[in-house]
Amino acid sequence: MAKPSIKRIGNFALGPIGVDVFVDTEASGGEAISRDPNDEGKATIVVGIADGWPRTTEVLLHEAFELAATMRGLRFREDDSNPDEGSDKTLFIMTHSQMEKVIADMSYLVLGAMPRLAVEESRAAKRRKCK
Repeated sequence: MAKPSIKRIGNFALGPIGVDVFVDTEASGGEAISRDPNDEGKATIVVGIADGWPRTTEVLLHEAFELAATMRGLRFREDDSNPDEGSDKTLFIMTHSQMEKVIADMSYLVLGAMPRLAVEESRAAKRRKCK
């Protein structure tokens, strides 16, 4: 069962795949989940919107970049024994032209998601002020 604080805001292109983007009104971080390419090439990004607009945009950019770099095989872990251990053991290694491709991949998702993300963050901010 989905958390009541999580809402889908749409599906946006990230390079060649569609990514379902969700907001979480109770979280301030984010999460990018890539799926098997045979599963229609879909992936998910969850953006926490509890800490205001600057943090919300930071989380979206972070998760979109991480997912785009991962899809291109540019994300490496020092130790894969515990993938939930934290990000200090994660490296992104790329050339300048690979970075351009990653940014191009993520730009459509970011531009598409921002207006809907802004609406949801504004609604969440109003609810926070009323408490």
